[in-house]
Amino acid sequence: VSYEYDIYYRFKDYLKGKISLAQYAEDINRQEAIYPDNYVKLRFLENHDRPRAAFLVPDALQRRNWLAFLYFQKGMTLIYNGQEASCESRPSLFDKDPIDWQAGEDISPQLRALRTLRSHPLMAEGSYSVQDAGNGILRAMYARGERRLMGLFSTRGTSAPVRVPFRDGRYCDLVSRQTVQVEGGLLSVKGEPIVIDSETEGAP
Repeated sequence: VSYEYDIYYRFKDYLKGKISLAQYAEDINRQEAIYPDNYVKLRFLENHDRPRAAFLVPDALQRRNWLAFLYFQKGMTLIYNGQEASCESRPSLFDKDPIDWQAGEDISPQLRALRTLRSHPLMAEGSYSVQDAGNGILRAMYARGERRLMGLFSTRGTSAPVRVPFRDGRYCDLVSRQTVQVEGGLLSVKGEPIVIDSETEGAP
């Protein structure tokens, strides 16, 4: 297991507007090409020597999307002490520093909901790729045979229709547990992250 420092600086470059979302997606896809098939990256938005996610991404809606993408990514997910309370200041490495639950929004419910995604079989068995879907939206995909697990993550919190390789129909969003509709090959993103499984077509 290794930290994803090989592309973390590109994540920060995107947040600063130095590179495009397509360039960031290319960097993630490059990992699939240069590492062994069974590589494991430790995915993080923050850790002991990097700024807090709440500091890097102050907008709560954008941060929800990045958090959902964090859980969706291939590898292991790191949640750093205090991230669940949206803390902005880093704790000391050498002194007791209890979580300040008044620092910001308690995102524990979202963390619990996203945790269920990690048990999806395609995350262990499918090939992984990421694309810039336009309008600041990342489209990430696991594929095995005809089955697809797709995530749409609005890095700017924007709303836009996204073209998706799914049949028209109704699907269960595995993040919100609500029904979403693919119509004319398009799925409407309304600022929040969406994850759908091609086998949940017709979900109520």
